[in-house]
Amino acid sequence: MSIARQLELPLDVAADPYREYDAAIVAAYYDPAIRRWEHLLGRPAPAPVVPGRSGHRLNPQLTEWMMGLPLGWVTAVPGLSHPEQLRILGNGVVPQQAAHALRLLLPVMERAA
Repeated sequence: MSIARQLELPLDVAADPYREYDAAIVAAYYDPAIRRWEHLLGRPAPAPVVPGRSGHRLNPQLTEWMMGLPLGWVTAVPGLSHPEQLRILGNGVVPQQAAHALRLLLPVMERAA
């Protein structure tokens, strides 16, 4: 199957987490969105993984970047371990989503009051 044809298919990792994807296909599929977000934030995307004791592990700076948080918002806090950073980010709120929810809900709440 050609790369062009494969890009038409959704990359639903949640439905099939053990499927192996060709790195070039994944990069081509997500690259436009990554470039747009880089442009909006004004900084490049961090590496997705960082070296760990037993291989590579998720880079908390990527999670921070994907959430649109300022550089170091969580990852530069002194004393936080790698797992603590990921837990905090995973339990965090994406500011843009929170703002959108408030814009949608405030008029409803005002009418109900």
